[in-house]
Amino acid sequence: MPGRNLDEMFRIVEALMVLHNILEEWGDDPTTIRGFTGQEDEDIDEVRGEAPVQMDLDGDALYQQGLLQRKLLVDLM
Repeated sequence: MPGRNLDEMFRIVEALMVLHNILEEWGDDPTTIRGFTGQEDEDIDEVRGEAPVQMDLDGDALYQQGLLQRKLLVDLM
């Protein structure tokens, strides 16, 4: 059943974030993809909320913030 293995889901999300960062660094432009219209598919949910503002945190604070976010995302708090 999908969504039961949290470790696997976390690894997948982390891999997708790495892939996103690589593509962004290479200057990937989605408008060059054939068939890209800039519109979302009708069956896709809307993005809710805004991305957090970039914070100037050191390594420990970033790690703690990441743990907090993971716990909030899986409703452990």
